[in-house]
Formats: sequence, C-alpha cells, structure tokens
Amino acid sequence: MTPAPAVFCLSCGALAFEILLVRVLHIIQWHHFAFMIISLALLGYGAGGTVLAIVQNRLLDRFPFAFAASAVGFSLSSLAAIALAQHIRFNPLEMLWDPGQLGRLFKVYLVLSLPFFFAASGVGLALARHRGRIHRIYLADLLGAGTGAAAALGLLTTFSPTDSIRIASTLGFVAAALGLFDPSRRRTLLYLAGLAGCALLWSAAFPHALLAPRVSEYKGLSMALRTPGARILEERHSPLGWVVLVESPKVPFRIAPGLSLACDAPVPAQLGLFIDGDGPIPVLARPDRSESTAYLDCLLTALPYRLVADPRVLVLGLGGGTDAVLAHRLGAASVDAVETNADLLELVRKASADDAGSGASWLQRTHIRLGEPRSTMERTSKTYDLIHLSALGALSGSAAGAHGLSETYGATVEAFETYLERLAPGGFLVVTQTIALPPRATLKLVATVLSAMERTKTPHPRQRLAVLRNWNTALVLVKKGVITESESAAIRSFSEVHSFDLVFLPGIESSEVNRFNVLERPYFHEGVRRLLEKDRDTFLRDYPFDLKPATDDRPYFFHFFKWRAFPEFFALRRRGGLPLIEWAYPVLAATLGQAALSSVVLVVLPLRFLKRPKNRSEGSLKRRAGPYFLCLGLAFLFVEIAVIQKFILLLGRPIYAMTATVAPFLVCAGLGSGFSKAWASRVAGVHRFFEGRAIGVTALLVGMIVLSAALLLPELVQYLMPAPAALRWLAALGIAAPLAFFMGMPFPLGLSLLSRRAETLIPWAWGVNGCASVLSAVLAMVFAIHWGYRAVLVSAAMLYLVAAVLFWNED
Repeated sequence: MTPAPAVFCLSCGALAFEILLVRVLHIIQWHHFAFMIISLALLGYGAGGTVLAIVQNRLLDRFPFAFAASAVGFSLSSLAAIALAQHIRFNPLEMLWDPGQLGRLFKVYLVLSLPFFFAASGVGLALARHRGRIHRIYLADLLGAGTGAAAALGLLTTFSPTDSIRIASTLGFVAAALGLFDPSRRRTLLYLAGLAGCALLWSAAFPHALLAPRVSEYKGLSMALRTPGARILEERHSPLGWVVLVESPKVPFRIAPGLSLACDAPVPAQLGLFIDGDGPIPVLARPDRSESTAYLDCLLTALPYRLVADPRVLVLGLGGGTDAVLAHRLGAASVDAVETNADLLELVRKASADDAGSGASWLQRTHIRLGEPRSTMERTSKTYDLIHLSALGALSGSAAGAHGLSETYGATVEAFETYLERLAPGGFLVVTQTIALPPRATLKLVATVLSAMERTKTPHPRQRLAVLRNWNTALVLVKKGVITESESAAIRSFSEVHSFDLVFLPGIESSEVNRFNVLERPYFHEGVRRLLEKDRDTFLRDYPFDLKPATDDRPYFFHFFKWRAFPEFFALRRRGGLPLIEWAYPVLAATLGQAALSSVVLVVLPLRFLKRPKNRSEGSLKRRAGPYFLCLGLAFLFVEIAVIQKFILLLGRPIYAMTATVAPFLVCAGLGSGFSKAWASRVAGVHRFFEGRAIGVTALLVGMIVLSAALLLPELVQYLMPAPAALRWLAALGIAAPLAFFMGMPFPLGLSLLSRRAETLIPWAWGVNGCASVLSAVLAMVFAIHWGYRAVLVSAAMLYLVAAVLFWNED
C-alpha cells in the first residue's frame, strides 16, 4: 500500500468529524460543553497510541488489514457514537447536586472517544510501520487534518451538521480502500467494491432519528415546542448556527424586556427566533402598524429618544428588529444596524412581511450591514447620536451560568472604547442588560464602561453615567459629554411616569432609589456607588462574584465565578441557590480533573506492560521522551487556541477565525514536518556545536517565535482591524503560516530519533502527544480565564523551551 494518501484521508475524516461534532454538541448543550467533550473525546488518540505501544508487533505483521480495520472502525463508530451519546441522560444543570452526572459525563466522552481511538490507531500504525518515512507520514496526517477542517466548514454551508457528519464518516472507508489497494493482487478490486458498498449503506441507511440533535430540555427551543400548538415555521443551517423561527398561536410569545409594569398598551403576539436552541428572540409581525408597537414607548430603551432629537442611530445586533422598529417609531433621522447572521436576517424579513409578501418598511428604511458588531465598528469612522448595544446576555442560558465560558468581544474594555469614540458630541451609548440577584452582570458592565473611560482619559466619568432598571432589565446610559440638568430632569420624569427605578444619576439622592421594583436593599445603587469610589479595587476583590472588566485578552464577560464564594453558594443549592453558583467554571474544573485522571490511566499505567529498556541509553531516552512529547502536545494546542481567539477580532466572525487558523495551521505544520529532515541536516551543517542538537535548536527556535507572537500579536491584530477584508485575510495567513511551519518540526524530529534508537516507543509517544492535546484544550481555557490569552502563548513558549532542554543533546 501507499500509506500517505490513506493517512491523509483518515486524518481528514477525523478532523472534519471533530469540528462537526462541536457543532452538533453546541446545539444539544451549550458551546463550552461541546468544547470540553471534544477535548475529552480526543483521549481516543492517547488510548490508541498506548494500545499500539503494547500490541504493535502483532498488528504490524498484518499492517494493511490492521490499518483498514482501524479506518473502518472510525467510520462505523463516528455515527454510532453520536447516537449512543444522546441516549445517555447527561444534564449539566444537575451536576452540582447529582454526583451521578459526573459519571454520565464520563460515559459521554468515553463513547465519543471511540472514533478518535480508531483514527489514532490507524495513523499510529502507519508511523510505526514506515519508520523511515515518519516525516512524510506526519506531513500527510497534518495536511489531511487541515483539509478536513476546511472541508467541515464547506459542508456546513450546504448541509445540516448531521448530514455533514454522514459525509465525513465515509472517509474512513476511503482510507481503508487506499490502505488495501495493491495492483498486484487480484482481490483488491473485490475489497474496494465491498468497502464502497459498506460506506454507502452505512452512511445513507443509518437512521436519521438516531443522529438528529436532541436539544437539551432546558434550552429555550425545547421549552417553546412543548407549548400546545407551537410549531417550527422556518429553519436555516449554516456555519454560523442553526436558526429556527417558531410560531405559538395558542400561547403567543409576548416578550418585552425592560417593559414598564405601568404600561397600558398591549404587547402583540410575536414569533420567536432561536439560535442553536437558545432564545427566544422576539420578532414582531407587521411592526409598521402603529397600534401594534405602542408598547415600545414604555420600554427602558425609549428613554434616549427623550434626550436626543432626531438622532442618527446605530443598532449593534439587529436580532428580531425591536430596537430598529423603536428607533423609527420615535423619530430617528436614520437607522443603521449590524447583524452577524444572514440566515437570521432572512427569517426576520419573512416574519415581518405583510400579507402580500412585501418587505416591512422598517427594514427597507434600515441600512443593515452583515458582520460582527465589534469588527464593523473598528472599520468605520461614522459617528452616531445613539448607539444601541441590545440585550447583552438576554439569551436564557446566561442567567443560569451557561455562557460563563463564552467569549464576548463586544463587551470588553477595548470594545467600549471604540463605541465611545463613535459617539457624536452629546450622543449616548445605550446598553440593556438582563439582571440577576445578587447583582453581577450589571455591575460588571458599569465597571467595564468606567475602565474604558479611564483608559481614554475621559474626565468626570460619574457625570456622564445614568443607570435605570425595572424588575428584570437594567439600562446603562453613557453620554459623550456631561449629563445636563435638563437631561437629568427628563430621566427622572421618565422613570417616574413608567415606574422605573433610578440606580444612578449625577446628583442622585438615596431617597430616589429602590422605589417601584422594591428590593430588600438597594443592591444595584450600592454597587454602582462603590464602583465610582476610590476603593473600587477593594470592592472588586471582596465581592462574591468576579466583576473585573472583560478585556480582549480575557474576553469572558459572563464569567463571575469565584472559588472563595463557592462553599457558601453550594450549601444553598437545594434552597434555590443554583443561579448563584455560576456552574460553568466548576464543571470545567471537574472536566480537567477527569481528563488528567483518564490520561494517567490510559497512558502512564499501561507503560508497565512495555518491555524494559535494553540498555541505560534507551532507558534515559524513554524518561526524556515522555515529557518531551507531553510538552509538544500541550504547547501546540495552546498556540492554536490563542491564535484562533485573536483572529476572531481580526476577521470578525469565529467561523472565519477557525478557517484561517486550523486549516493553514495544520497544513503549514505538515509542510514543516516534511521539511524537518532537510532542516535537521542544515542545522547540523552550520557548525560543529550543532551536531546532534537539531531537536533542541528547533524547539528553542519555536519557543522564541511563540514568545514573540505573545508580545506582538495583540498589538498587530489591533492595528490591522480597520484594514480591508482581503488584507486582513492575507495578514492572518501571513501570521499563521510561518508560525505553524516551524511548530510542525519538533514532533517528527523526536519520532525520528525514537525510530533510530527505541522504535517500540513510537506509538506510545504518539499517544502521549494526543493525551496532552486533551489536557491542553481545557488548560488553555483555564489559563485564559485567569490570566488571559497572552499568558497562554507565553506558557506555550515556555513548554517549547522545556522541550529544547530535554532533547538539547540527542545522545
């Protein structure tokens, strides 16, 4: 057989399956659970390498059939694993009071590890069988993985996630066919025909009901569809998400965040939009009828239109269009809007059309730009009188802690600096925020705004800030200028008429707060006052929730968890205290513990079954090889994840960032692997000092490059954000390509050394590297939450330097 094409196809299928599985699990649960489960599923790579290290002699004697069996195993298990995993009743919301959920989580990622186990076994077998061509096999592996990443995104533009997985699963059969292909054998064509038939039968005939994502019963879509008469009107799939438009005629949606309880205008029946099962986002039917939108006058967001006449308005996040309809109703001179998802916009157009099918006039009068709000703002110099950042955290999951690990680049200090720069003199930044008790998101929002004003050296920040609330929504107003006495009077009058509570206003008295939606204490007012005082740092340190402002380096706005408060909140979990726990981070910590334990069980303990080293030199090599490949596995994914996060800012959409990182990263790393043998020869020829030190020198060089990236990449991305799209794409490729090229060299150089001196350790080293990748994905998240992504890159550089020390001298 020719191993490289077969390895290419198998790696292509495995990486495509990984990305598509993330999409499916994002729909089923919340996105960080998909991220963690995928990380743990990659334990299959470690398990595959370890098993090969023990039984490789038996398998290598029948290599073509063993490889084909591994490839077919990947295809068969990829579909079966999804079906089995969905039958395990895992509910992350119950983990803090039901220890049995940890066992179910373990079962889920154990099942999902099976496809990766078979893929890793096939690639590991090829590496062990063709020791003299390790650099070429690794090149094929990385090129295949890079192609799989791009192919997954391409599939998602045309097919649903489950149909895309069906297609990706067939690549295992293709790899098996290539592995068995031998023109000199008569039975080859028979094998190929049989495998082709199996591929078509397995992919096409696998029951759709077993593969279709079963959305968590605690997500908004599942709850909405349990309402009698509720039905899905339209749905769209794309790499940006699964968008669903739902009608509930018997119990209509009537959603109006920030509505005054004193409002006498009825909220009309609405349609509900759901993205990946989260929502609903309200969509008004026939919103141009004035009688149907009268209730909008009673929303908190109507206040700015009492302060600015004929404003030029920008809505960041069109959603269902409520803020844009409000702007037109209350006399905006012009309305611009930014929306990320074209599918969402299409469904809003259909829902808003009149009986004749004509487009709604409010949409025709709104200038809509597709793109991420943050990156769009960076690329415009236009100024506005009102900038709406709508319903920050309004999706149902955020209140329960489900979005605690979601990056939110639109709510960082740097983002608010940009928003304030785009305000015209006298204009207002308008931010609405779903509130929870005790206060956390609202206070973090105020802390972030204050930090942005301090970094831009804005004078008298407390004179520019106003905060109001009702029972479930807070409104934060930030003026580009000092709030005047007449504006303060208008704000007081508006809050009095609509029974909204003042939280903060320049010159506010304690008797003016907590009057209508009465709390036991004026918690919001007290919190904002403390944030405005000189001892803000003390308040942030002592508060039971993490209120430190989010930044581009730590973009986790909805992360509020503090370990110090966990015991107290955990004791209250059976008395309604679950929302206090912010459970996403504890689950992340538990996942990391399970990953570490599983890695030890699957990699370290099985080493007892390996043959003892033949001599002292081989024993020394074995003791260094484990930490070396562990460092490489940790560092590679550290860099990849950090670069993806930075490219989200640069390119505007997460899906683009993944495309511009994963595919070129793996392809260029593969090219670096292919060049590694020639590189080692050139290093040795530079000077006598470098003879026998090619691995150490290469790892040292990579460490220095990564360290440079940690220092320069954030500033470079910020500098490039206003550039045209084509230039930003070229810049992303120009950054990723050389970085990945050199990162692709240390691994094959290490394997080549093992092939010369301890060939039985090759599959084990492959497994150690795979298990390190499992830990790396979760550790990168932990590091980023606490210290930021620059710290993740610095840690990766240090790991490469440790690897350089371990193999500085190859003797």
